[in-house]
Amino acid sequence: MPSQRSTTADKFIVDRRKPHRNSDVARAVRKTRDRLSQQVGNPDFDRELLKLHARAMVGGAVIVPLLVLATAATGLFAG
Repeated sequence: MPSQRSTTADKFIVDRRKPHRNSDVARAVRKTRDRLSQQVGNPDFDRELLKLHARAMVGGAVIVPLLVLATAATGLFAG
């Protein structure tokens, strides 16, 4: 084992001395977290979240039947 300390940081240790590299992302995450943690909901924000959820559900509803049909067709052709 070498007697000198390694100059490279361990990949599992976070060096907190470095400034945050992406402050815009951190600011956006902080703002969204603050908006989500509010006691009284903002109607515009709640509507936006509901729209995102509805789009995700509609997108998922299309994919599942397609997978079922693809599996059934593969089963029919494979015999």
